[in-house]
Amino acid sequence: MSLDASAMLGSSLRGGPPVGAAGEPLHARFLEIAGVPLGLENYGNTCYLNSVIQLLYHCAPIRLRLLELQEVYASKRGGVGFEENTVLFQLCQLFTTMHKQNNAGAMNANKKQSNSSGLFPSMTDTNSSSTPGKKPKITPSEFLKCVKMNNAIFNNSMQQDAHEFVLYLLNDIIELEQKMMTDPHNRELFSDAANYRKKKSSFSTFWKGSNSASSGTAKSHKKTGKKGFDGSSTDLGASLIGNPNGPLLSPLQAIIQGTYASVTVCLECNHMTTRDEVFMDVSVGTKPGSSLTNCIQHMGDPEYFFGDNKLLKCDGCGMKQFRAAKTIHVERLPQYALLVHLKRFRYDPSKNTFSKQSHHVALPIEMDVEEYEPVNEEDDEEDADIREQARRNQENSVPNDSFRKASDKVKRKLHGLAKHKARFELAGFVAHLGEGPNSGHYFTCVRCGPQKWRRLDDENVTEMTEREVQQHFGVPIQVPGLVTSTAYILLYERVA
Repeated sequence: MSLDASAMLGSSLRGGPPVGAAGEPLHARFLEIAGVPLGLENYGNTCYLNSVIQLLYHCAPIRLRLLELQEVYASKRGGVGFEENTVLFQLCQLFTTMHKQNNAGAMNANKKQSNSSGLFPSMTDTNSSSTPGKKPKITPSEFLKCVKMNNAIFNNSMQQDAHEFVLYLLNDIIELEQKMMTDPHNRELFSDAANYRKKKSSFSTFWKGSNSASSGTAKSHKKTGKKGFDGSSTDLGASLIGNPNGPLLSPLQAIIQGTYASVTVCLECNHMTTRDEVFMDVSVGTKPGSSLTNCIQHMGDPEYFFGDNKLLKCDGCGMKQFRAAKTIHVERLPQYALLVHLKRFRYDPSKNTFSKQSHHVALPIEMDVEEYEPVNEEDDEEDADIREQARRNQENSVPNDSFRKASDKVKRKLHGLAKHKARFELAGFVAHLGEGPNSGHYFTCVRCGPQKWRRLDDENVTEMTEREVQQHFGVPIQVPGLVTSTAYILLYERVA
């Protein structure tokens, strides 16, 4: 006995998982990639776009959220923000086509039930292409046109930096999703008052109820039940309306966005200021023979300002130009997925070009990342004396250009307090082949099971061994002029 399509769609939008004849949540069947993923057509130097799309598509929580948004687009019931001339709309369309084609075998086996359900009614073949004798592929032409129309930087036939593109794409779709969630009508589509009180939403229900073995987040939910990694609710439906214990977050923000704490300490008077900064990815420098874990640990190494590089106006001592130390800490990690950008390219002002740093950086399959909070030590008599001395030095024009060593108290403030540790699992990465970010070639490597990998290289999809994957971690010795293939943008999914 099949359910009426409109009733099923309404159920899914209001928080209850749509079910088929056997009572199985239909989203559970669509979460996994049952078949071999298809490649994406290259329209001439669009490998940067294809590689980013494949990486984000293989992030299960992002994929599920965009498939869920597509239901609203298809139902024509969306309010503010659900216009069809946006990058988000085209991305939802593209992900829907990709998911239909990638699961073609599984869908054919359940064709009768799928057709009667009405789920994902816009899953058409308009973005797919198959020529006899050639490999089938998916054509992201409409998405590419929309990107070019909305951003002049990409409106040309030149190769682009994949990192710049992924940041543009995430910021654009999240900004629109936030706009959607300001509309009470849209919020009602995803989470009515009763479901909100019961800590249910369509996204979290489908996500928790999925059987995706490849998703670390799904495993963590099974371990922690209805509580998040820090004991708070993991319900993304709640974030649509607002978390009373934290900032307003849209579902995509909760999935991928984190927060830095930027800490600045005046070396004249020990005064500390902090500022929160959101991030879509963690951007880290690299060193020869290092590991990603080591790179992230050194991300917060202090930067010192003195001489001609002093900062302006300290709020503590009032000094107009003061020596300072500055650092950043990860204050809040994303709930589901962490993007990491390896700073592989160094700008050479004398040549006005970028040079590639191809040295080896080991990428762990699993790694722990810590969250920190600033140290809030109360001022004591010593601080008052130091601040008063700084004021007198300024009045007497005492030189303060030389480097000043940080005191133990300043070091504690710069280091911060570790408050929580989360575990992440490598899901895939975008690799760059060539010498510069705006030249060469980009492709994606994704993990599809224990010791199983695939290379998604435009139209071509091939199996990889772990040894082949490790060849993209870099080279032991940097050789001038050597063309190398190195991991550039990494995707880690949270597992604990």
